[in-house]
This record gives sequence, structure tokens and C-alpha cells, in this order.
Amino acid sequence: ITRSGTNEFRGSGVLNIRNSALNANTWSNNKQIVRGVWTPGRPRWQNENEYTGSLGGPIIKNKTFFFTLWSQQFERQRNTMRPAVLTDCARNGIFRYWDGWANGNINTVTSTIGNNPTIAAVDSSGNPLRPATNPNGTPYSGQLRYFSVFGPLLNSPARPDCSDAIVEQKPWDSFRTGIDPAGVSQKYLTVMPHANIFDGGDGLNTAIYQWVRSAHGNANLGTASGTSYEADNKQINIKIDHNFNARHKVAVNYSHQWVDNEYIRNPTVQWPGGYSSPTIRRPRVLTANFTSTLTPNLLNEARFGYRANWHYVWAPWEVPDAKQREVPLSLLQQGSQGYPIAYQPATIGSTAPDNFQVNGNYFSCMTDCAQQGNHTPLFNYADTMSWTKGKHAFKGGVDIRFQYSRGYETPTAPIPKASGGAGLNPTQVFRNNPSMPSLVANNETMANQVLYFLAGSLNSAQQYYFIQKPDQLTQWSSYLDQTRKLTDAHQNDFSVFFKDDWKVRPSFTLNLGMRYEYYGVPYEGAGLTPAPVGGGIALFGVSGRSFDRWMRPDNGVDTSLLTKMELVGPNTPNPDKSLYKNDWNNFGPAVGFAWQLPWFGKGKTNVRGGYQITYVKGASLSTLVNSIFLTQGFLNLAQTQGPTNGSYFNLQNLPGLIPIPPSSLPLAPIPLTKPSQDGNAFDSNYVSPYIQNLTLSVTRDISRNVNLDVRYIGTRGMKLNGVYNLNVPDVFYNPTLFDALERTRRGEDVPLFDQMFMGLNLNPGVRGCDPSNPAALCGPVDGRTQRGSAHLRQSVSATGAAGSPTFRSALANGDYASLAGGLNIFNGTGTGAAGTVVGVPGERGTVLRRANKGFNVPGGTAIAGGPVVPAGLFPENWITANPQLNNANFYTNSGKSNYHSLQVQSTVRAMQGLTFQGTYVWSRALEVPTTLNGYTNPVEREKDYILNVNHVTHDFRSFGIYDLPFGPGKLFFRDSSGWTARLIEGWQTSFIVNLSTGSPASIGATYNSSGTAYPTGLYTNSVPDVVGPFSVKSGKVNWNGDFGNFFAPNTYAKTADPQCAAVAAELRSYCTLQAVTDAKSGQILLQNPQPGKRGTLGRQTLYLPGQWSFDAALSKRMRIAESKSLQFRVDATNILNHPLPNLALSNVNNNPYTTPPGLNINSDVPFGFIQDKGSPSVTGSEKFREFKAQLRFDF
Repeated sequence: ITRSGTNEFRGSGVLNIRNSALNANTWSNNKQIVRGVWTPGRPRWQNENEYTGSLGGPIIKNKTFFFTLWSQQFERQRNTMRPAVLTDCARNGIFRYWDGWANGNINTVTSTIGNNPTIAAVDSSGNPLRPATNPNGTPYSGQLRYFSVFGPLLNSPARPDCSDAIVEQKPWDSFRTGIDPAGVSQKYLTVMPHANIFDGGDGLNTAIYQWVRSAHGNANLGTASGTSYEADNKQINIKIDHNFNARHKVAVNYSHQWVDNEYIRNPTVQWPGGYSSPTIRRPRVLTANFTSTLTPNLLNEARFGYRANWHYVWAPWEVPDAKQREVPLSLLQQGSQGYPIAYQPATIGSTAPDNFQVNGNYFSCMTDCAQQGNHTPLFNYADTMSWTKGKHAFKGGVDIRFQYSRGYETPTAPIPKASGGAGLNPTQVFRNNPSMPSLVANNETMANQVLYFLAGSLNSAQQYYFIQKPDQLTQWSSYLDQTRKLTDAHQNDFSVFFKDDWKVRPSFTLNLGMRYEYYGVPYEGAGLTPAPVGGGIALFGVSGRSFDRWMRPDNGVDTSLLTKMELVGPNTPNPDKSLYKNDWNNFGPAVGFAWQLPWFGKGKTNVRGGYQITYVKGASLSTLVNSIFLTQGFLNLAQTQGPTNGSYFNLQNLPGLIPIPPSSLPLAPIPLTKPSQDGNAFDSNYVSPYIQNLTLSVTRDISRNVNLDVRYIGTRGMKLNGVYNLNVPDVFYNPTLFDALERTRRGEDVPLFDQMFMGLNLNPGVRGCDPSNPAALCGPVDGRTQRGSAHLRQSVSATGAAGSPTFRSALANGDYASLAGGLNIFNGTGTGAAGTVVGVPGERGTVLRRANKGFNVPGGTAIAGGPVVPAGLFPENWITANPQLNNANFYTNSGKSNYHSLQVQSTVRAMQGLTFQGTYVWSRALEVPTTLNGYTNPVEREKDYILNVNHVTHDFRSFGIYDLPFGPGKLFFRDSSGWTARLIEGWQTSFIVNLSTGSPASIGATYNSSGTAYPTGLYTNSVPDVVGPFSVKSGKVNWNGDFGNFFAPNTYAKTADPQCAAVAAELRSYCTLQAVTDAKSGQILLQNPQPGKRGTLGRQTLYLPGQWSFDAALSKRMRIAESKSLQFRVDATNILNHPLPNLALSNVNNNPYTTPPGLNINSDVPFGFIQDKGSPSVTGSEKFREFKAQLRFDF
């Protein structure tokens, strides 16, 4: 709200200063050790200067007034960057490890549990640190090992960077024989800095390069969305008030803001010289309010509003500054026909932010760097009329809003992109290699990743095609036609209300009202709104049109039910159709009362209450832009995993495969090839969500200065906007597949996998598939000596995208959801008769498709000497409902919430210079999740009725202001005068004290693959089984130096999960599941759920540590003249420098229900472990003492 001018010229000048020189250092910085010496890291330096000037006064006295405000902020920051980089030996392809141990950095807490015992492998200078013991506790008997990822070493490297290593010309991997032949990996090594800190990465092969980056902002994308202002910005506000006469007046407001920042995808892992993207934001707001007093008891207010924002974020290679474009442009690859290719090398390491990830350094990006921009205006027209008649005060009005967003989005940037990784030819050359004795699984995985990066190995490539007009049905547009896919999302809504405030008696008022709300169905302005023919239920595709047939492996494939897309809504051939039906019955009653009790003193006690239903906008423009507009048919995601014969895919043969041909024409039927593109659609019966609110309060004036208010607030959200995936793998409802996986995991050989993999070799170049001859190389599955189950237990093919678990690790850990999903899209491994043919670019699931034709039967595959396998065992929808889509995201009213609270508030007003307000809240907030990753099992959504992530049981918030009793008329120096009085009067202190219990969290039971959590039990949000006396209320934070624990010392320990002992012998070293035990008795208390089971502990059952804060301020106001004053103020936040435990929580994969690593029973740290005081993984999130000063002049 902008203030108005008056008949006097008045204004102010304000200077706000924030400089971190007086701030405390962070707790994580203070524990840093470099080369054996305590060397505190440098805190984030911030110098923020903001000045504001305002002036208001008359244009025409008593008639027209103005008020204007100008504000400008200058932001300067120096942030510590900590990217993970390859160590000098690893840059030369030399991998190092200690026998029997997984490598760890200097902060690694030793863990001997499971199959990957971990220990600090280096000292603070990066020198290898010999372990004192073997994992079993005996004196260490191993040594430091060196090996080249390319081939056998002919010598032991002596130089610190291993540059004197001689590699025999007998490569381990026949495909990856040396460093990238295309020379691209060498370019990345050239710009990659050298490690100088060894408290991150694995210490021996990856470590940290720590440096300080100067910037004009916090490099946060929040400045583009309007949630952050730590950047250079300026703003002007102007307001004009004009009185036409005594009955009519108008007020016009205008504001314009300029925000300029830089964006880094990960704010802590930038390399020196790495590109930070310019980000601009230009919001503007114009409002006009015309008020007319039509009669003494009739008032009309007409309002107009216009709000618009422009924001743009450039990709690395597109920035306006030519010098800044140089390095990103040099790292773009070139395809044929003039197409550029954005390349993201393979990730090395398992857990962010300590894994090496070029994408985070923003030299390049695959799918998640910001390439976005839009213009988003909102037009608002409203009118309200108020009429007073006797005991009634009537008010009614209408509010109409038109909104659209025209721009382009990051997910669908059409530039071709390629990502590094294993592809269809994963390596297993380091497994059981005699040249690498005692190499544990984690080190083996990292060695594979180093090889993929240095060799320039590719996992996949992709590019988007799109249409720009509804009649574009014969040819796609591409990056060469337009470097951005533009969309124009529209949504309109209006509301009408009427209410009566009826003063039944002087002490009792009744409020009655009704509100009608309409939220229009969103659409694309150019006539490009895609929807399945038949509505959202058509996402089931060939499996039917009913939830009764969901998760049924016996559905059969009905090709007459193929999912087909059409354009609906305005400017399309189907203007009478829409994404979902219009919802016209959103009537929300409101009833309230206010009663002044006649007892306990007149006017001292008031009771108020009310009930209201309000409707909210469920479908938003962001849902349209980021989901509906990504649907097949309207958009085509063309993908490839390399040459169609399955041969090796790398940077050398990448250019010839770009452009990737699209799999179908615009809006043509989508083939049953299991493409990697999602389908998104609304439930045709989707309606506007609504909220029920119930309030009751009692307010009591205890004295002239003291007030007490007791309130109950209840809120119930119904039919909330939710989404779930209809294409989750059907494994837990597919008894044939589930039984085969169970038996294969135990070590049995199941005929089903012989029938699935007949004639294929899943493990070329690997030994051990034939139990009768374990030294022999694996050959094609034949159902006799080469069994499909044995091949599956050995396979390191990824179950999904790069970084996803391998078949071997998913099977070992009981992750059947990932395993079934991988089998559904598996294209085999390698080439020739032992592999399988990909077919066409983007086709997936060729192994099942081939097996479904049968073997040695008409129409099937002929395998000499092989058995007869009938056709039809593996139909296209055997594992997922719709083989035309990757995920089939169904938007519907699946969510609900429930909130109850008791609030007690006391206010003390100006009592001997003290003003105070304290509020205590007891509350409980429950919900059924609404996000894609929010459910444990989307079929049983109601079983996930859990505490909301923002739930707080007890919360106390208070603030107070105290005028110091100094100066004329005060307790001290009451007779002072002149400059002495001016100096000692006007001092004021204030404080804010907040205390709250912790938010809920889950004890997790997920396992890790390349930094991503994967489930045990069911689909997501895995929690353990309780099998012993474990109490979730037993937690209490304990500190031991820099580290802490959620539980008392020596309370809990870990051991291998009993499941690992029950898996096949060849899988045990890859089973990383653990169990929590009583540290004294060894009794197992928590263990992982069995596949297909929901953990008995439940979700959101543990409370994280409570938090408290104490902020204070001191100010001095000095009157210079009758109408002029000067004020100086200093604010201190977290004045006691109180640390908070580093919970390392983040919203992973858009799932807010994440678990601190120490509370995941399968993590590599002790159960309950707290890494730090504070939260160093997120820039600016650590709580330390900060100061801010303000100087204000009023006239």
C-alpha cells in the first residue's frame, strides 16, 4: 500500500546498510582444517547498501496530491565456492584406493557396516592416509593401490599427479581405450581447477577446489521469480490522489522495478571462469481506484489493476556478452545440418554436493539449466457497492481477472542435448579384476564413472520438436526454425459476493454472506492446448478406460484404445472441448457473529466466530506450462542411445546422429514404442478445490493496557489439486513378475527370465554367469548353462536414466519398482546376436518386445537349439498401463488437508514504556500428499494421511518494544534540556523471541545411487519396519565437538540388514541395506521393509529438533526541528549466535518429504548423525549473528 500526499510537503530519506564485516563466522567454516592447520573458511561477505527517498505533497491544495518513492539497492557479495573436481592423479586416469575400504574425505566418519566400509583415505593435505585397521578391526594388512582406468599399469607412479604412469596398450574396455578421441573431455580438464581442499569428494580421486567468487547478487533464481532481492535493484512508486468534489475521488498508483542478478544452478559448485547467467526481472503494477459517495448511505468503489512481469534467463552459450559466451560456445558440440549440441559429461561420485558434476558448474547443461523467460500480465476489474440501511450494512461486488503468460520454459528448450554415461554398453572391467584386489563396490562404481567421463562415453541424446500453430500437422518445428518453443497460457476467473452485517442488538452483530467464484479452464492462446481424445482417463491407453483395470497384467492390448491427442479450446478445431469441464457451482456461504458479553464488565469481553467456504484456483498457468504443454503429440521428444545397432556411443559418433528424427508427426497416433516422453492430462471431472474455515475467539480486556485473546482456528481443504502417475511399474500387483524377482534375488534360476532374455548376452566380457564353469565368459542366455536370472544378477545396465541403479544393485537391495521399470524399457546390451537391435531412435523396451513374439515359433525369433517359447508372454502393457508414454501424469482432486489450532495471544500496550505481544499456538496439520513423489504407493493414496511438512505442535512468538526511561519527563534525567536532552532521549530497544517445536520427518529406508534416493518396499518414501523396542520420542540432540547426533551417545548402532544375508551370494556385496540395533544388546530395532510391503514405522512420525531465535534492535530518534527528525537504528538477528543442527534437508525431485541423511537407516553415516552446526550445503541458510544499520531522516 502506497501512502498518499497531503497539503504539506513531507518526505523522508532512508539509508540501510548491511555489511558482513561485523557478523559472526559460520560454524562450518570454523571447523575447517587445511594441511593440518586450523584454517577457518572465509564467511560469505555481503555489502548491501539501499537508499530510499520519498516525498509527498499537494499538486493543487485540497484537491490533488502526489506521493513518490525512489529506492535503489547496491549489492556486492563474495561467496565461497566449493566444487568437486578430479584430483591430479584422476585427471590422468589413475584411480587410487586402499585395500578393503571405500574412499572417504577427511570429514568422513569411519563406518565398518555393510559391504562398503568407509574411512578417511587422505589427510588434510590430500596425502594418502593409511588406515590403522581392516574393516574387521584387525591391524591393517592392505596397501594403497593405483590402477589406470584405461589399461594395465607397467609401473608404479611416483609423481604427485601420476603423470609418469605407463599404461600397457591392452585396454580393459574394448570401447573405451583411452581419453576422449573427440578431444572434448580434454577441454573440460583444461578449464577444471585443481583440488586444494580435501574435506569433500572421496579424497583420493575427487576433492574440493575452494575459492571466492565476487558477484552483484546471490546467484539465486529467486530474483527471477520475485522471492529474493539480494541483487542490484531499483524501484519507483508514484501515487496521485485527486478529489473531483466532495463525493467523487480517484487514486492512481504505479510502481516499476528493475532487478538484475546472475544465476548459478548450484550456488556453491561454480568453477572459476564458469558462466553465471544474467537474470533480469521487470515487474510493473498499475492500479486505479475510483470512489463515489452516491448518497449519504450508498458508496461505490470501482477498481482497475494491471500487473505485469518480464523476466529472462539466458543459457550459457546465449548471453549478450561475447566474452562470456566464449567458453560455453567452445564446449558446444556440432551436429549435422548446423545443429549445435549441449553436452553434459558423466557425473562422478554418489552424493551431492560432493560429487563431481560439470552441469553444476554451468559450462553446459542438459535438462535443468535455466533457459527461460516470459511476459506475464494480469488485468483486474472490480466494483464494490456498500449500502447502509437501518441495522444492516450491505455490501456486494464483482471481481474479474484476465491473466496470461507468454514465454518459453527450461524443460522444453529445443537445442539438442547429450549426456555422458554408460549407454547401452556399461563396463564391468573393474569387477573381480585380479589387478585390483579388494576393490569394494563403491570404489568400483566411481572408477566406472571416471572412465565414462575421460573417454567421452555417452548415455543418451535428445532434442525437442514442437508446433507453433494448430494447423501445423505435417512437419515439426525445430531449433533451426526457432531457438525457443513459445507458449501462450491463458486463464480467466471472476467472483461475485454479497454480504450483510446485521447489528441485531447493540451488543450482537450477525454477518451473513455468499460468494460465488468461477475459475476458468486454462488454455493456450494460439490454439495449441493438447488433451487426450476422451479426456484424462484416456491416459490408460490400450489398457482400458477404467481404474478397475489399473495394475492388471492381464489387461491385454486393445489397439482401438490408443491414446490420441487433439487440440481443444479457443482457436482450435475443437472450441467446445476443454482440458476439463467448466465448474459452475462454486457457491461459498459465510456466517459469522460478534457478541459483546454483558457479564464480567461491560465491553470487556467479546466473542467472535464464523464459518466460511472459499474456493481456490487449482489448475494454474504453471501446471499448464510445465506439464500439459510437455505432452506427446503437441511436443515430440526425440531420443537416442546411439547407433541403432546398439554399438558404442561416444562424442566421436554423436555429430552424425544429430538431428534425431522425430518418432511421429504432430498429433499423429503415438507408437507403442515406450518413448521417454510423458503424457499429462486433467481428470475430465476436475473441479475447483475448496477450503472450509471455522473460527471461534474470546477476547478479554484484562486492564486498560492488557488484552488476552483465545482463538480456535480449524481449516479443512477438500478436493485439493493433486497428481499421480498411472504408469508406475506394475510389479507388486503382477504376481508372475514379483515371484520371479523374489526367487532370482534368492539365487534361484527362473524360467521367466530365460524366456525374456533368450539369445541375449546381458554381460559381454564378464565371467561368472555359468555356475558350472565360473571362469568362462558369459554367453547368450540359452535356458541351460546360461540362465536369464544369473545374467540379471550380474548386469550393470542402468534401470533408467544415467545415475539410476543397475539391475544388479536394484535386485540386491529389493528395489523392484526401479527393476521392473528398467525391464520395461530395456534395450539390451551390446551388439550382434548376443545383443538386441534398438530399432529406431527413441524406441525402448525392445527386449520385451522381441520376447513377446516368442522363440522358435511362427513370427518369433529363431535360435538354433533353443527351446520353444510361446508368443504373447510379455505384451506391451505387461508392466506399465500405457506403452505410448513414459509417465502418465493424471491431474485430479486427490488431495485433502486438515488443520486445527488453539491460539492464545496477550498484548501489553504502552505500560511504562513497554509494548509487548506474545502468541502461543498449539496446532496439528494433516494431509494426503498431492505431489507426484508424495505417495508411498499411488494405488493406496489414503494410507499416506500424514503430518504436513510444515506442521509445528507448539509455537511461541513474541516481540516487544521498550522506550528507555532517559530524557525530559522520564525516570532518569527528567529535568534535562537542550542538546543534552536531545542526545539521551528517544532511545528505544526492541526484541523478537521465537520458540517452536521441531517439524515432523520420516526415518528413511532408501538406498543411494549417484546421489539420488531409491526405494525399498514400495515405490517412494520408504520407511523401516519396527522389529524391536524403538521409540520415535527418544531423540535429543547431543554434540561431540563439531559433530552431533539426534540420540544419546551409545544408544543405537548399525548392522547389515537381514535381507542381505538372504540374497544370492553374488549379490551380497552389492546389498547396501542396513539395520538399526540397540548399541548394548545388538538387538535389531529397525530394518528395511520387504519388497512390496509398507514400512510399519509410518511416515512423519519423528520430530526434528526444536528451534529458537532471539533478535534485537536499538534505535535513537532525535528531533532536529519541529517537523524534522533523524533516526539511527541497528538490528541484530540471532544475537546470541545460536547454531542449529544441519539437517541437510532439501526438496529432492520436487518431493518435500525428504529425510536427513543421519535418519536414513541405509546411509553411510551412523544412525542419527548430524554433520554440522548450521547448514553449509545451502548458501545463506546458516544461522549466524548478523547486523544491519539504518539511518532515517523525516521532514
